Amino acid sequence: MSRLLDRISLGVTLGTAALTAVLFPRLPARVPIHFDVHGIADGFAPRAIGAWLMPAATLLTWATVRYGRWLVPRSERERLDKSPTSVVGLVVVALFSALQLLMLRAGMQPGGRLVGLVVLLSVAWIALGLVMPRVRRNPFIGVRVPWTLASDENWAQTHRFAGLTFVGSALLALALEVLFGTAPAVVVLVLGALAPVVYSWRLAVHARGS
Repeated sequence: MSRLLDRISLGVTLGTAALTAVLFPRLPARVPIHFDVHGIADGFAPRAIGAWLMPAATLLTWATVRYGRWLVPRSERERLDKSPTSVVGLVVVALFSALQLLMLRAGMQPGGRLVGLVVLLSVAWIALGLVMPRVRRNPFIGVRVPWTLASDENWAQTHRFAGLTFVGSALLALALEVLFGTAPAVVVLVLGALAPVVYSWRLAVHARGS
């Protein structure tokens, strides 16, 4: 199964890069690479650089998730081997590749607005939320803060909590997008990602005090 998911990940990455190459001549001289919470472009880069930043980041991130085990001590590799790194890698590739397509579309349209960002992030948050509880302690994927990395118990509890906050914030964000627009939906998604960090810190404080 891992090999199949890896092939899909590489296929999506290469397909996105190929589409980028096809659309490259139609992109403006400066393409949007950063957007505010309303989806409006507020950062640009020369076409030769901006068009390829996301595909390069996609491949690098996927390779780190899948092969980061070779960068850690042998004693820590078992935890990564037992984590669903191929699933996480595919989710990351799908997210980054879809974001690349949205950015290309924004670059070719007047105004450069990123449309569909909340839906894309919400789907990714739900996928990550479902897989979070299965991720073992490691330095590459998950909620990687000093308190989780120092304790298997803290890591496990934090990632069970993260599964809830990621899925919950995604569902709430979709509703907010419909009712109030992009900005509050993005804020909720960010809070859903940050909540496990605070939770892990509180667990560490409690553990030290007991």
